Amino acid sequence: MNRINQIIQRLKQREVNRPLAAYRLVQIAILISLFWKWRFFLEANSIYANIPVEDSFFPDWLRSVATIRYAFWGSALVICIGLVTSISTLRKTCSWFAIGGITIMCIHQGSYNDMTFVTIWWCCLWSVWLAHRLDTLHQEFLIRRAAFLSRLIISLILLGGAAGKWTPEYWSGDVLFDIYFVDRDFWLFNYLRDNY
Repeated sequence: MNRINQIIQRLKQREVNRPLAAYRLVQIAILISLFWKWRFFLEANSIYANIPVEDSFFPDWLRSVATIRYAFWGSALVICIGLVTSISTLRKTCSWFAIGGITIMCIHQGSYNDMTFVTIWWCCLWSVWLAHRLDTLHQEFLIRRAAFLSRLIISLILLGGAAGKWTPEYWSGDVLFDIYFVDRDFWLFNYLRDNY
């Protein structure tokens, strides 16, 4: 316990750049989120490589399996570089390339319908904003502004899901009944339907 107190005291004495620490924490969370979708990425990669889907809505480059590969791996690479670099210009550039790659993931035919990439996109936008302001001297103001913007982004992301639930069908329970009891073929729901 005494050793832990010594470490805490040393950390308190050292000047910690809280905005930079927040930036790096978000970059780590983005990487975790990207690789959380690893199974999805492998399946999408396999499907689009073996069974090309022709949809005239998407241009050829947004249907290409190479595009989704470059966007995924490129985003992961520049996020890693931006995470470890101490060069401000490189950090800013990496943030811009990351949001570019994730933007492609958001509009590519293989991943446009996945909310994970939209959420990552908002986090990358926040990272671009913060990367351009990390060199300011007003760290306390910056960390308060960054916290406010992060809460705003979370609210915006959750607003879409909430607005979809503000319908009479959800409030009456019709939608949940249809989803979980009428159309669901799962042993528990089959048991409940048969017995109750």
